[in-house]
Amino acid sequence: MRNKYFPDEEIELNDLYLMCDMIERVARHIHLNLV
Repeated sequence: MRNKYFPDEEIELNDLYLMCDMIERVARHIHLNLV
């Protein structure tokens, strides 16, 4: 899997985990604001 922001670098699992964590937080934040 290649990083689309940095094509020369391979994505590390840690980066993937951090991205997922960030997305989850944003989704939760949006959800709380909608309720």
